[in-house]
Amino acid sequence: MDQFLKWKRPTSFDEVEGHGIVAGAEENGNKVYVGRVIDRDGNYVPAKIIPSLKSGFYAYNNAEESSDEVEFLDNADDYHWVRADGKKIPDAAIVNGYQIGRALYNGNIVVGRVDPDTKELVGSYDGITFNLPSYDVLIYKAKGVVYEAIQKASNVSTTRQSSVTTSKTSSKIVTGIYEDSRFEQNNYFNLVNKVRSLEMEKLSYQKDKQSYEQRIEFEQRKVSELSNQLKKLKIENARFSRDRESFDEKSTEEQRRFTELEIQNQELSINNGYLLKKCNSLEEAIRYEKLLLESINGRFSNSQASNKTLLTKIGDYEETMKIQQEKIFELESEIMISTSNSEALLKRVADYEETVKYLRLQIETILKKLEVSNADNEFLVQKLAMLTNSLRAYQIQIEGLTIKLQSSKTVIANAHAELSRANAQVSKYQAALSSCYVLNGKLMTKVSGMNSIAQHQSEVDYSLNLINYSKDMNFLKATTYGKTSTLLEMTGSDTFLVSDNAQPYTVTTPSADGQPYSQQYEEITPYGGTQAFQPFAAEVAVNGTGETEI
Repeated sequence: MDQFLKWKRPTSFDEVEGHGIVAGAEENGNKVYVGRVIDRDGNYVPAKIIPSLKSGFYAYNNAEESSDEVEFLDNADDYHWVRADGKKIPDAAIVNGYQIGRALYNGNIVVGRVDPDTKELVGSYDGITFNLPSYDVLIYKAKGVVYEAIQKASNVSTTRQSSVTTSKTSSKIVTGIYEDSRFEQNNYFNLVNKVRSLEMEKLSYQKDKQSYEQRIEFEQRKVSELSNQLKKLKIENARFSRDRESFDEKSTEEQRRFTELEIQNQELSINNGYLLKKCNSLEEAIRYEKLLLESINGRFSNSQASNKTLLTKIGDYEETMKIQQEKIFELESEIMISTSNSEALLKRVADYEETVKYLRLQIETILKKLEVSNADNEFLVQKLAMLTNSLRAYQIQIEGLTIKLQSSKTVIANAHAELSRANAQVSKYQAALSSCYVLNGKLMTKVSGMNSIAQHQSEVDYSLNLINYSKDMNFLKATTYGKTSTLLEMTGSDTFLVSDNAQPYTVTTPSADGQPYSQQYEEITPYGGTQAFQPFAAEVAVNGTGETEI
């Protein structure tokens, strides 16, 4: 059928998407088209074309090869896919002796060649090659050509029939032919091809939907967890923001005070300059006065006549010099005070600079704590998940213990009923025992005064019967308490409810050396209190032979 195949080399891969035969799609959504390439041996082989990857892929020497020089089938409407699974399919599209097939591999549609020996599809994906026994084969469906081939093979008229038995080939091809002269099987194959393509696309969409739903569910859980973490972080950030604002306010206040101190320092510097200028002017005045004094002294030496006047002027000048020197001393003291004040101000400025550095270090420490708190929040979320799982396990254990408690209450109620019946039997036993003692006393009285044993034989027999009856009651009592103890052991408890008139009892059993010993039991109420009881009039004992004694 190679003469019907219209292979075309595309000018671009967009042309393949517009006119090529779609075989299906990969799991990631890339569409797969039917094509052929020239392998490393120079032969044409079937290949899958993926326009999004701008390459064709084919199987070669147990590996997947790719090539950008591809050809595709241009007459896409003249083909359809038929299920083969190893069967011989006539009119199949053939490239270099190989049928073109497609199959599903791990959710991806692959296109490859059908091996004529193994009858399996040889495909490739993700760098590897493989053989698939289940696959579809591409069929050429041009009208008239297939119908004439069927007529020549079967040599029968186009009457209504369901199958023709002249040959195996014609019987497989002519099945379902209608009596119409047109061969409508093309439409059938076309519809089957479309249905299968839609089914494959549906499966692909369903898998994509499931993966998207799982991804959405995962993202929703992640968003929920992130929202919770964000709320916690917002709370922490708000707290740290408040702390930072307070530190910023303190820093601003310190900066303002630092500015004020700088201004004061500048003012003091100006004042110091003014004082220095004033001192310089006074020194000039002193020098001028000294010059005048020297001139006066010269005049005094030359003029003795004006000595007194000059002496007076000298005294005045000396007084003036003293006053000026005192002023100079005052100015120097003021300069020293202003200098000391300047040093104090500089020291305070240095202290404020240290304070600002300390505040900056605290802000950096808070930022580091904020980063650590973010890590701690993630740890707390994980710890909260672990605690939630532990709480669920504890709830399951509590439910199991509740069921056990209900069963224990049922067993305790049964034990209480058994104990009530045992108390009733004990009351009968005590009454019978009292009657036995009374009759025994009467018997002894009568025996002491009787003249003949035969006269009182009936009374003796009656007394013996009463004694035997009391022994039977004693055995019943011991058996009842044994059953009660067994019930208590079944419940895992040593106590049970008793009535207000219940009494403690003492059981005497043989020890390991054969000597009997007694143990008195006292009932304990379930509320932690104890009840004091009157002891029995007689003890229950079991001798070495297993018989009950009173």
